[in-house]
Amino acid sequence: MTDCRFIPTNECEANSVLIEVVYKVIAGVVPIAETMVIVGLLVLFGNGVCLLLLYGHRSADLIVGGAIALLFLRTAWSVLDESVREYRILKFGLIFHR
Repeated sequence: MTDCRFIPTNECEANSVLIEVVYKVIAGVVPIAETMVIVGLLVLFGNGVCLLLLYGHRSADLIVGGAIALLFLRTAWSVLDESVREYRILKFGLIFHR
């Protein structure tokens, strides 16, 4: 473990989080949904701030960023759709066909 007495607080916290993530990946621990939602909302807020900063320049970055955002939204939607279907199968034994 990192000796945090000689490391600034932010670096020590980052190292602790990194160690925890590596441990959870190796141990196969399932992420906590509430934590993922909170982190996702914080990231969304940060991305919104970046968008406001870039908006004044109106560069091609906004177009590329928008395209990437749409791609990730499409991917996120497909993951959500698949997880809901699997949940219904496990919970109710239902199979839905498209």
